Amino acid sequence: MDPAQRENPRRLRPLLWGLLFGLAYSQAPLYTSNQNQYFLHGAAAAGLGYLRQDWLANTADPTPLFSLLVRLSYLLPPAVFHLEYLALLALYAWAMLGVAAALADLRGPRRPLFLAGLVLAHSALLRFLLGRLPGDHWAYLLEGGVAGQRLLGEVLQPSAFGVLLVLSVLLFLRGRPFAAALSAALAASIHPTYLLTAGLLT
Repeated sequence: MDPAQRENPRRLRPLLWGLLFGLAYSQAPLYTSNQNQYFLHGAAAAGLGYLRQDWLANTADPTPLFSLLVRLSYLLPPAVFHLEYLALLALYAWAMLGVAAALADLRGPRRPLFLAGLVLAHSALLRFLLGRLPGDHWAYLLEGGVAGQRLLGEVLQPSAFGVLLVLSVLLFLRGRPFAAALSAALAASIHPTYLLTAGLLT
C-alpha cells in the first residue's frame, strides 16, 4: 500500500470519531424543552402554519442568526436539524481533541484512549446511569456548568454554538489569533449570552 492510500483512512478518522461522539451523546426529539421557543421566529419566517400571526413570533428576535438558520433549514426535511446538531457535536469532539493534543502528549495509544474517555464522559448512557443512581441533578456531572447551564444540550439551540468557543481556543493554540477571535465572535453573534465569554477569551 503506497503512502497516499494509507493517508486516506487517516483523514476519515476525525469524521468517524465525530460521528461516534455524536451518536454516543445522542439527541432528544425535535421540539423538546425550550427548542420550541428558539425555533419560533425562524419557523414563522418560513411560513409554517399560522405562526406568523402568533404574538410572540412578532416580538423582537433575541437570536436572529439562529432564526435565519432555522428558516433556511425548514426548506429541507426535518432530519436536517439533527444533522446540523450532529455536526456541532463532531466539531466539539474534534476541537476538544485538538486542545488536549496541544497541551499534552497524545501520541501512540494515548490518543484513542483520550477519545474513548471523551466519548464515554459525554455519553447518554453515562448520563442515564448518573441520573438514575445518584439522582437527576447528577446527570450532567462531567459537562454541566453553573446554574444548570451547559455548552451542549439535548437539542439544537443557540447555546450549542458555544462549541465555537472551544474551536476559538484551539485556533489560538495553533497560532491563528484572528481566526480564533472570529470564531468567538461568531459564537456570540449566534447566542448573545456568550458575548462576555467571547470577550474574555479574545
